[in-house]
Amino acid sequence: MDGEGAIRLPLGGAGLRSLEFDHVTGNFVLFTGAALNDENREFRLLEWSGSANSPAPREIGRYSRKLKPEGITRMRLTGRDAMLVVFDVGSYEIIRLR
Repeated sequence: MDGEGAIRLPLGGAGLRSLEFDHVTGNFVLFTGAALNDENREFRLLEWSGSANSPAPREIGRYSRKLKPEGITRMRLTGRDAMLVVFDVGSYEIIRLR
């Protein structure tokens, strides 16, 4: 890629761990954190509109560097919206949404 059309996000030097599209909100949710297994920072969960003209991604959560979040997806659980976060250490978290 020659860089045309690419969007540079201000992630403060963090690596991008996961980028998922949330079809309900129309936004992207992404995890940032240490790159190359160098767990030297906390992981942040961000929300972003996907537009080059939009503000920087908004932080909506933070996780310990020991958890190593790998992905997130929206789901329905007992009739309610939730987000499922999976971690590289063999665990998960369910975030119940309103």
